[in-house]
Amino acid sequence: MDAEYRVLSHTADTGVEAFADTFETVLAAAAVGMFATMYDLSAINPTGQITLSVPLADRQDELLVDALSELLYRSETEDLVATEVTVSSDRMGGELHLVAATATTAGLELQGAPVKAVTYHDLDVAQLPTGRWRARLYFDT
Repeated sequence: MDAEYRVLSHTADTGVEAFADTFETVLAAAAVGMFATMYDLSAINPTGQITLSVPLADRQDELLVDALSELLYRSETEDLVATEVTVSSDRMGGELHLVAATATTAGLELQGAPVKAVTYHDLDVAQLPTGRWRARLYFDT
């Protein structure tokens, strides 16, 4: 994945800004960045995998929030942390598919505040003049 992310500071919350060559890879980088705000991902060896599908939305910013919210929900209900994410679009089926390499959160120490929700605050998803994609979003912590 030719993508990168960085954690953003905000007065009360935490955010992520991701860059990649495609929308799918920028979404994947933002997803990994979300978990990196909570855990030291470099110290975690994934032992499992989850797959989820999200209906395609009319706008990419909505799709980003929907996909990350679903991934966050699965991580909370199944006590998992995602360390790697791949994303693919099925335009004919009208879905976005995410596959995440995961590890259990049992015994893991939080390095940041837990993410409670993906927000629309200062949300921005855009294809830059260079052709690369940027996603900037904040989480309720």
